[in-house]
Amino acid sequence: PILMMEQIVLDYLLRNEQLHIDMLETIRHEPCQLIYASDQGVMLFNETGRIYMLSTDDLDLGEALIKQHLKAGTGIVIHQSALEPVVRNYFKVSERLECYQEIFPKAELMSLPGQLEIRPMVLEDAKIICNYYSHHSDLEYIEEIISGGWMFGLYENNTLAGFIGRHTDGSMGLLEILPKYQRKHYATYLLNFMCVQYQKRGWTAYSQVEIQNEVSVRLHNKVGAVKSDSAIIWLM
Repeated sequence: PILMMEQIVLDYLLRNEQLHIDMLETIRHEPCQLIYASDQGVMLFNETGRIYMLSTDDLDLGEALIKQHLKAGTGIVIHQSALEPVVRNYFKVSERLECYQEIFPKAELMSLPGQLEIRPMVLEDAKIICNYYSHHSDLEYIEEIISGGWMFGLYENNTLAGFIGRHTDGSMGLLEILPKYQRKHYATYLLNFMCVQYQKRGWTAYSQVEIQNEVSVRLHNKVGAVKSDSAIIWLM
């Protein structure tokens, strides 16, 4: 029965692999609970990211699942914008992010110029990351990622020039180049390095880019990432 259930999940999610890459990778590689699956929709709970993930075009089904399962202190990623008012009926939303899913092509590790090095960051770096990262200044969250070995710094002559990480839900992100080092293609080196880390483990390298972040959308396009047609919405 487990295998049959898994097939139902995959059949549904693979109808639009690009849109559902976060759910697919959660099922493949993350500790998660399968809450619901049919040919009408899928709901998961990603345990490390502490986030629900829901995809369904059936609003009645979506409402029943949201009403029954969504709890305060968590959040939800919806894959159809029509579900947003339903979530807001049952859940106090304090943060909203609308993002494209971006899937990266297979990559060969680029060689770095002599003055550059990419290496894991340490807990003492957490405050620096919080100071510079424009989207997430939660120190505990950054420390959790560093402790898991998933925060990497790019150093120019041993001075931090930028960084990248892997979010607790499994997506690639936390990319920032310090102001002094911008326009040197350093973001490309970091993205390439991260893609290779994902590939080594047999994972699909993907990230989620806020729809209004035109600089990041252009960067992803430049490195050959493929963008989902529609956006997902994080409600927390």
